[in-house]
Amino acid sequence: MHKTFKLLKHHPLFTLDELRSGKVPLSLPDQNTCQKHKGEILMFYCETCDVPICSKCAVIAHRHPEHKQAELDNAAAERSKTIQELEKESAQIAIKIDELIASNEELVLQLKEVSSEANTELDKTRDSVKKQMLEILEKAYKESKDKLKEFKEKNLTMLRNKSDELNGRRSRLQITRMLAKDVTQKGTEYEIAAVYASVTSSLKELSEQKLETPAPKLGKVKFRMIKPGLPVMNTLLELYPPEMKMNEVKEFGNLVNGRGIVCTETGSIMVANFSGSEFYYHVYSDKGELSSKISTSSGITGRGSASSPWCIVLHPNGRIFGTGNTQHVKQYQGDGTYVNRYSTLSPDNVASDADDSTVQGLAIDNDDNLIVGNVTKKYVSIKKPDGTHITSMHVPIKPWFISATSADNIIISSYEERAVHVIDRTGEVLITFNPPDGADGAAWNPTGICCSKDGNVFIANYQGRVGVYQYDLKGGKYIGCNTNDVTQPWGLALSKDEKKLAVADNTCVKIFEIE
Repeated sequence: MHKTFKLLKHHPLFTLDELRSGKVPLSLPDQNTCQKHKGEILMFYCETCDVPICSKCAVIAHRHPEHKQAELDNAAAERSKTIQELEKESAQIAIKIDELIASNEELVLQLKEVSSEANTELDKTRDSVKKQMLEILEKAYKESKDKLKEFKEKNLTMLRNKSDELNGRRSRLQITRMLAKDVTQKGTEYEIAAVYASVTSSLKELSEQKLETPAPKLGKVKFRMIKPGLPVMNTLLELYPPEMKMNEVKEFGNLVNGRGIVCTETGSIMVANFSGSEFYYHVYSDKGELSSKISTSSGITGRGSASSPWCIVLHPNGRIFGTGNTQHVKQYQGDGTYVNRYSTLSPDNVASDADDSTVQGLAIDNDDNLIVGNVTKKYVSIKKPDGTHITSMHVPIKPWFISATSADNIIISSYEERAVHVIDRTGEVLITFNPPDGADGAAWNPTGICCSKDGNVFIANYQGRVGVYQYDLKGGKYIGCNTNDVTQPWGLALSKDEKKLAVADNTCVKIFEIE
């Protein structure tokens, strides 16, 4: 900035090390006279040009009304206050940069540790199969070593460059903040006014620069067989999804078969539950206390009067909607009073009560319409809350659970067909989630799903490699999993602020804080 602004070109420049040594005085030279009009005292301030001026400047180059003027002491006091406020705000940016640097340094250490562990695992794998196919093994071993070296060097260079960039930003911020503090605490009115434009411009620029969130920890690098029975290591290095941090906040409920779940704006939880003879939606307070039960057979006679509840949603209008083992969606008032039910079939295909179609999946889209899944006929319908039919589409799998994305697409899961798809409003498959590594075949039984506003999809897997998996729609890959804190997860729901995840873990409800 000192080489850009004419007013500051005469300032001496020092390095950061020289400033830290304490040998360099942090005071500015005394210059209260006008450089254009010799001997004239700078008594005024041109707010249009952001420079101190003398009485001659005020009537010549900076005359009113083209230029807004103020007395120098008043202008300096006002600008000192602005500088102080900006300096305080920049303190948070400095803290954020320190956190990012610490995170980056931690990633450097992790990268070295992960690379070291990978080398160790590679050595063990080589030794275990070397008697069978030594020649092939040595070839694959060398290729893996080369890839591992390339992987480490590439990422280490990237992380070091990031550290250099962050350190540079921190240094510039420190220097500017140091100047801001010094001039507001020790500077004269002239000095404050003289550096106001450059200091505030630099502080604003540094404060407005976007900072990334700290990167997640690296997963472990592993090696796999190319295919069963062939003792050759897979030379493709992968970062497996790291263990997802889910800190359990509370566990409550005495359920038998907990299925769909929803979080309300007040923090209470509603969960579908059924046993041999009881069919209820349980309502729990934000403290985990059972506050009420909503009977799914209340006020209903005939087929579907005693249906096993499956999914539940709370509409913005305050009404509760639920599905389960019948062809209907049932509607309740906020207090649980039954209102009505309606078929989910399209008007030209309305089935009678004797129809054996079963509605299970249920969600609310971005337009506050209901998305309903029929597992018998394999189709999804879009309905208004009053039951008015909007559209329907055939889908490739049974939509046992449903969620909507921020892009207005639909996610469906089927534990029977071991599949999760993202579809558009015509039923066309846009994305197919392959089973995550370690959950192949029979170990992959996806049930409940929910999607955050930024495209993170949470998927429950209730058999095999049981857990909750996190999939990034934008990146097209799994980015985390938790296989330690749940036993048989079914329904999933995010809190309104998306900082907590509610899990219907079959016999209880678990609430987790997620990162």
